[in-house]
Parts: sequence; C-alpha cells; structure tokens
Amino acid sequence: MAGAGGLVERWLSRIRDGKLSLSHAFTLDINLSYDYIGDACVIALAAKLPKSLTELALHLNKIGEAGARALAGNWPESLTKLRLGRNDIGDAGVIALAGRIWSPENAHKFSQRFKERVQLFLLDRNYSKRKFEAMMLVFKHMSEPGKLPGSLTELDLQQNNIGDAGAEALAGNLPESLTALNLNLNNIGDAGAEALAENLPENLTALNLNLNNIGDAGAKALAGNLPESLTKLDLGRNDIGDAGAEALAGNLPKSLTELHLPWNNIGDAGAGALAGNLPESLTKFDLEYNNIGDGGAQALAGKLPESLTELRLGRNNIGDAGAEALAGNLPESLTKLDLRRNNIGDAGKRALQQNKPARCVLNSM
Repeated sequence: MAGAGGLVERWLSRIRDGKLSLSHAFTLDINLSYDYIGDACVIALAAKLPKSLTELALHLNKIGEAGARALAGNWPESLTKLRLGRNDIGDAGVIALAGRIWSPENAHKFSQRFKERVQLFLLDRNYSKRKFEAMMLVFKHMSEPGKLPGSLTELDLQQNNIGDAGAEALAGNLPESLTALNLNLNNIGDAGAEALAENLPENLTALNLNLNNIGDAGAKALAGNLPESLTKLDLGRNDIGDAGAEALAGNLPKSLTELHLPWNNIGDAGAGALAGNLPESLTKFDLEYNNIGDGGAQALAGKLPESLTELRLGRNNIGDAGAEALAGNLPESLTKLDLRRNNIGDAGKRALQQNKPARCVLNSM
C-alpha cells in the first residue's frame, strides 16, 4: 500500500508541476480509490480532469469539504459515473457538489418548504429542530457555485456524513439522467428522506439508503414518490417500523426486483401488508432481523412472487407454525432461504426440509 500511495503522490506531483497532461494519460476513466490521497491532491487533480472523462472513482481518500469544492468547479460535462464513497465530505461539501443553481420551479419549491418549516419551528415545540437546522444550512449556502454534471447516471456518496442538510442540497439538483443513487450510511433522517422523495429522477433504477436514521415519516414520503423505473430499493438498517412498511407496501413499483428491509423494527403487521403487495418481478426479498413472528410468516406464505429466488427471514421470531406455513408455499424458483436464528423446532425444520423447492439451499436453522 505504501508503494502504491507513493506512486500516486509522485504522479499527482507531476500533474501539479505541469509535466503530465491528463488529457493524454486518460480519456475515459480515473480510479484512485483506496489511496488516501487527501484534499491537496484532489484539488490538483480537479484542475486537470480531461474533458472526455466519463468515470471518476475516489473512494476512501480522506476527501473533505475543500476537495469536494475543487471537484465541484471542474466537472467534465461528459462524466456519467461519480464514486466518492467513504470520505469525509460532509453536508457543506455535498452542498458545494450539488450546487445552488436554481430553476424557477426548484427555487419556488425550496422557498415554500423553508416558510413551512420556519412556521412549524416557531409554533410547534414538538417540531424537529434537526429538520429546521438542515434547511437553514442549505439556505445559507444556496448561492454556492457548481452543480452535478447533467450527464451523470451513477452517484455514490456512501459513508460521507452528509446528514439531512446534504440530502436537502442534493434534492432538486439530481440530474434527470441519474439511474443509481447510493447514500448508504450518511446520517440522513426523515427531513432528508422527505426532500429526496420529492425530487427522485424519473429514470432512477437503484436507490440505496441503508444505514441511515429514516423513520416511518421518511418511509411514507418515499413510498409516495418511488419512480416506476426502480428495480432495487435498499432501506435496510433504518427504523421504518410497521407504519413505514405498510406505506411502502401499497406503492412498490411493478418493476422492482430487489427489496431490502432488514433491521427495521417491522413486525407481523408490516410483513402482512408487504405480503399482499409484492411485485411479481421480485427476485430478492430481505426482512432479516425484524420482529416478525408466526403471524407475519403465515401472511407471507402463499403470497410470495413466483419469480423469487432469495428470501431472507433470519433473526426474527418465527416458530414451527410459521415455518410450516412457509414450507408448503415456497415458489419453485427459490434457490436461497435464510431462516437462521429464529425459534423453529424439529417439526418446523422437518416441514421445510421435506417441502422446500428442489434447487433451494436452506441455511442452517
């Protein structure tokens, strides 16, 4: 690693000194992920990005606000994939990346939301201070230069602690060309989720909001605004609960192939609501580590899509009754079934072993 890091530093020093032209060294993509190059090198790199660049990957590089600002002012218009995950860009850095170049429609939307939050904050003591502060931070930086490239199809900002303010900044500034958005592990709450929900691009196919602080209010907002084109939705490790699951259940896009909702405090009611509304196209369904018991398992039984290949129900409270109900109603297409760490006894295990589809691998119970 030390040798690789030294090589990167020497290479970037040549760029700074004008001895190497990136336009000749690279034409389509630059990948400097996991090299810890820091803001100084990113600032030098930003000034030399070739106009023909389509992919830029800078994962795990200790990039902060300064590096983000430098990149924001130097996007090649041809850029389609941007990966800046696992840095320390923060909310201010994302505000710089997203830019505040408003269309009249977005300016009006923001103005209305801002007025509403000021009124709620002043009149309702129970109103979330966090929501108000997030909006204030965006308002403070709303004249920042720069915006995301209009050609962008993939944006990865996972693990950057962008918070609600960063999510607010992205909302309304996501290019219509965007098909994949990864905001995993970013301390985004209901306020950020609500802002994003109102502005998800129509062509979005993959949305990852895993490991945030989204509750039922955020889930409800997202549920009413999921693009019809969406094929993958990951809301794992939040706290959407039964209410959030029920809201999602009635609004899942028909095109959805993967739905990940582990670690969300979903019980039998939420599982039952989802069971009756799963898209026929679904192939992967994850409800691991929730509070689903026999009632939820029985609700799912018989309502699983025929296209399903993977079902994860590990670490719940399913007993023999739930296992037996599932055993007789598993789709023939199923190849992986995870029921580890439930309360399934010999009768349930026997029923599953005897009735599972021929190609299904049953994880240890």
